[in-house]
Order: sequence, then structure tokens, then C-alpha cells
Amino acid sequence: MRPKRESWLADQVGIRGIELYIPKLYITQKDLETFDNVQKGKYTVGLGQEEMSFCADHEDITSICLTVVSKLLKNYKLSASDIGFLCVGTETLTDKSKSVKTSLMKLFEENCDIEGVDVKNACYGGTQALFHAIDWIHANWEFERRYAIAVMADIAVYDAGPARCTGGAGAFAALIGPNAVLSFERGLRATYMVDVYDFYKPNQPVPSEYPIFEGQASLQAYLTAVDEAYKLYCQKSEKLRNEVVDISNFDAVFFHCPFTRLVQKALGVLAFIDFKRGLCDHLVNVERAKPSHSPDERALGGQRLLFFSYGSGAAAAMFSARILILEKDAEDQCTQMKRSANAAVALLEKRLCIDPKRYSEILALREKLLSSTAPYRPEGVRNNLMDEFSLFPNTYYLMNIGDKYRRYYAQTSS
Repeated sequence: MRPKRESWLADQVGIRGIELYIPKLYITQKDLETFDNVQKGKYTVGLGQEEMSFCADHEDITSICLTVVSKLLKNYKLSASDIGFLCVGTETLTDKSKSVKTSLMKLFEENCDIEGVDVKNACYGGTQALFHAIDWIHANWEFERRYAIAVMADIAVYDAGPARCTGGAGAFAALIGPNAVLSFERGLRATYMVDVYDFYKPNQPVPSEYPIFEGQASLQAYLTAVDEAYKLYCQKSEKLRNEVVDISNFDAVFFHCPFTRLVQKALGVLAFIDFKRGLCDHLVNVERAKPSHSPDERALGGQRLLFFSYGSGAAAAMFSARILILEKDAEDQCTQMKRSANAAVALLEKRLCIDPKRYSEILALREKLLSSTAPYRPEGVRNNLMDEFSLFPNTYYLMNIGDKYRRYYAQTSS
């Protein structure tokens, strides 16, 4: 007997799986403070940062996206035909026309019917990729019965100076589908967008990965976006669900994190808004809070999460989700996601620490690659992936740039 049509519709759409990629190289902020000859604690205490990942010249945005998506497909036992949508959010470009998503299609050679391309707006692109993936499932699950993938990745580097300590690199891929353990709440998505030049990467006579930015303007734009997005979220909650919310309604709040101290200020903004609204019973001294422990999957069920995303330019959003562990399928999802997260954390201990002088030299190699004529082989490949150019197993890397500036990739062995 054919099921009723309404039973085919997607429900509880959200994240069913995750994978992360962290580069093998990193630098400590303590060492960078000494190298930059700044006051001790400026980066570690003032910004709340300890370490910073980075890539040498044989890793680019396409290679790290290939790595994280291939891990997602393998660890969640997905075939190419299981995917109907894939979107990449990134501001790290290697081509003004060809999307990173099209390069990822080499992982899906037997399935060319996959929607989606790239989304760009500073650090916000990944969030919009996630929204597109969620919306695609709602619109197409009834007919397609296929999953979506949202990829968020960037390689953030700065010119020598006070902002270099706020760089970083990494990639994240999320498998999106119905009956998800992390289910996003429909309708509760507040967007705040304005025109501001706080951080941007214009076309310049000399190609550069480095942005032009106004530090204080960018910090203020971020905090203003937190303020406005939260107020909009609260208004939508009351209008759509007749629910008055404050931050005590959420078990955790996640912020876009340029550096740790800014997130602390952002949480203060939310608390102050609640205070002005007369909703302040939840404001308690943090020293009185009990220590937190890692709960089992069942204990997480029903928890509600609030998210804030920001990208300079500026684009921001606040949205929410619930953890739903009602069936064994959800428990299995949660178990595999914990396994993937723990594997990523374990890689942190296997990274290679680079001294600041060599770090600056490696960034210079990235500059050289960007301005070199084709054909070109990255220095990391010329050194046979040895020493500081070594990579984790099953990692994709840029093998060479051909005479027509086409990029070719290879993968390290397992």
C-alpha cells in the first residue's frame, strides 16, 4: 500500500552528521607575542587565544573541502547517489568564476545531479550554505529522498601586524536531512544585514590573500549585529509562536568567534537586552554555577540551542535548534557525531608546532604562489611533503598548477 503523500514530507530537518578538518600546522599565540614584541598576554589574555592553525602553500580552499567532504562520505557510509544538494560557504577564493563546489564533484563522479554552488560573504557564507541546505530538504525531500551537505571552510591569513594573530584555517561539513538529532526550528531565523566596509578583500593591482579592515569598526559592527539579530529573533518568536524568550530558554548559546573575548562581550549584549526587557531572573553569578560534565546521548535530548553567525560587510543571523533523541536512529547519529568530533580533537595533539619566524616564511610561500606565473609546483610538494610540509593521512593537497592555471590535487595515503 502506497503511503499517504503527507508522510513523505520532511520533518525535524537538521544536522544528521558532521566532519571537521584541522590543518597539521599551528603556532602558539604565546610564541607569536614574543616574536611580535608585544606586551605579554596581549593575544593569550587580551584576546583569549592560545593556538592558531594555518596551511602551507600546498593546501588551498579546494583541498581542505575535498578532505572534509570525503571524510563525511566515508564515515557516514554515504554513496554518491545519496546526495542531492551540496553548497560551499567560503570567502577564500582561488578562482573568480569556477566554484569550489564544482571541484568537489570529483567525489561524486557517478552522480552529476547535485544542486548548489558557492556562497560568499566573509565568515557568514557557511551559515547561508547551511540555510540553503535546510531549505532544499524542506522543498525537495518529498520528491528526491536525498540528503544535502553544507560545507563551511576558510583559510584566514593577515599581513604582518596586529591582526595576524586572529587568523586560522579549517573546514566543517554537515549532513542535512529529516529526523535529525539537531533539528532547526522553522521560522525562527532572524537576519540582520547592512552595508559597511569593516573588512573586505578588493581586487588590487597585486594579488593578495590579505584583507583591508578597520579593527574597531569591525568589532562594533559585530556587537551591533548581535544586538539587532537577537531583538529580531525575540520578536519573531513572540509573533510566530506566542513565546517570550530570553537566554535562559536555551541550554547553550553558540557565537561566531573571531576571538574569545569578543564572544564574552556578545553574551553580555544578550543579557543586557533581557535586563532592559525585565527578563533577568536567569542572570546569576557564574562562580555559583555547578561544574559541567559530558552527558550521555539520552541526557542531551530536548536541549535547546541558540546560534549567532556574523560576516563582515555585513551579514548576520540568529537561529535556534533542538536536540531530538527519540529513536535509535537519532542515538546512532549522535554517537557517530561524537566520534567525529573526538577524532578532530585528537588530531590537535598530533599537530606540528611551528616557530613564528618559520610561520612568516611559510606565509611568504603562499604569497609567492599567488603571484607566480604558471606552471607552478608548491614548495610543500617540492619538498615531498616532508618535515613541516607533512600532512595527516587521507588529506588532499594541491599537487601543481598547470600552464593554464588549472589546479590539480592528490591525496595522501591512509
